[in-house]
Amino acid sequence: MKAMHKQPKMWDIIATADGPNCINIEIHEELIIEKAHIKVLGQNRNLLLSSNITERNIKFCVETGTPTFVELSTCCGTVVTYVKGSGYEAYKLN
Repeated sequence: MKAMHKQPKMWDIIATADGPNCINIEIHEELIIEKAHIKVLGQNRNLLLSSNITERNIKFCVETGTPTFVELSTCCGTVVTYVKGSGYEAYKLN
């Protein structure tokens, strides 16, 4: 049996951009997600979306256009990660 834990760590969440406006989020199977929630944050940490979670594989579509972050909170802590591939247009060289 795998050791379950409540306090999120950086490796518990993988967030990747799926095009300019969608985000795929994967939550590690050993993290207890009961009463957990996520926030999608914009470039200046402005709130774009907030939701309780009940599944480990989540897809959100929200207009971002800039570097984006995902905050995962459980009863025992919070972790923030960069959405890999987000903000492509903001960093693209002309």
